[in-house]
Amino acid sequence: EHAPPGPRPTGRLLTLRRLTSVREAVLSRPTFFEHFDGVVVDWRYLHEKEAGVLRAEAAWIGRQGLRVVADLSSGLNLYPGLRLVENDPAEHAASVTIIESIVTKLAVIGGRDLLLSLHRAPENNYSAEETSASFERTLRRLADIAETQGVAVHLRSGLGKSPYPPRQLAELVARVGRPNLKIAPMLAPWLAEQHRGAEATPPLAGDAEFLLVAGPRYDIAGECYDLHAPLAAASDAERKQAERWLAAARGHTVVLDAVLDGPDDEYREARALRQG
Repeated sequence: EHAPPGPRPTGRLLTLRRLTSVREAVLSRPTFFEHFDGVVVDWRYLHEKEAGVLRAEAAWIGRQGLRVVADLSSGLNLYPGLRLVENDPAEHAASVTIIESIVTKLAVIGGRDLLLSLHRAPENNYSAEETSASFERTLRRLADIAETQGVAVHLRSGLGKSPYPPRQLAELVARVGRPNLKIAPMLAPWLAEQHRGAEATPPLAGDAEFLLVAGPRYDIAGECYDLHAPLAAASDAERKQAERWLAAARGHTVVLDAVLDGPDDEYREARALRQG
């Protein structure tokens, strides 16, 4: 007997890390729209393609009603990639130019959200105060660039990228003072703090729209070294904690932020989200 499909989920994004075509990636997952309504693509997907190629793919993306978010985080590392601090004016200007082109190309394919992170501080000849002030100036400038394209900027944390706690990120966003700049909390650092027995700040903060979902991974000494482990493989205690915050995140856009090996892992992660 024919059974009509249920409504598509909303606010569920799959991160695609190895990508040549959004269309091909989605079509290779026949049940994609049973679990997700959008994708997060690495910035290189946009950086390496001409605008004409993106316009051709944008037509298919638009017909599917597929949400596309770009993530700059993998490129923001001070050196040899992109930088947000002005300790090297030429390299900083080149980085801003590349990021501006990413924002423009994101708008071409109908994307309205950009994820980014900070990066480590310069090792010498640039003080902590100069670094902090430079981060704020650059974030203000990037938010203004994104605003011209109708793009919102979401700031995420990460290991080795300061500031780390969500509270400090929220304070930084408040100092920048741009309405289209928001914090994108990660679930994994909060779970890691809970694992250590510390009193951790809950991952939902301020006017956050995204919640980046993955689990922490620990070394033999019990120290967290990875924030992109599959949530489906987390301990029972961490799964229960995650379920609490996934329930509290109703209305937020949830991003599968784990590094997954293939469609089977994607399916397990999607099930973990539904159970939360």
